[in-house]
Amino acid sequence: QIFEQFVKTRVREEYKEKKNKLLLAKEEFKKLLEESKLSPRTTFKEFAEKHGRDQRFRLVQKKKDQEHFFNQFILILKKRDKENRIRLRKMR
Repeated sequence: QIFEQFVKTRVREEYKEKKNKLLLAKEEFKKLLEESKLSPRTTFKEFAEKHGRDQRFRLVQKKKDQEHFFNQFILILKKRDKENRIRLRKMR
């Protein structure tokens, strides 16, 4: 029983560690995106070629996750760009 309890506790701890590591990696990746001065038209391929050697890029190990975070960031840029264009039209 004691061993089973230890194993369960260890599994929970490893899960929490893995989750925290992923959150940290995601935050570092987002910082890299913000520092990269991307345009709404930048593709993931271009971004990966330019920043693929950066440690923050490599922290997110799955390419699928990297692309997902990149696409979310680009969507935010596109929304901002669209809002800015609308504001400029209203000012004219």
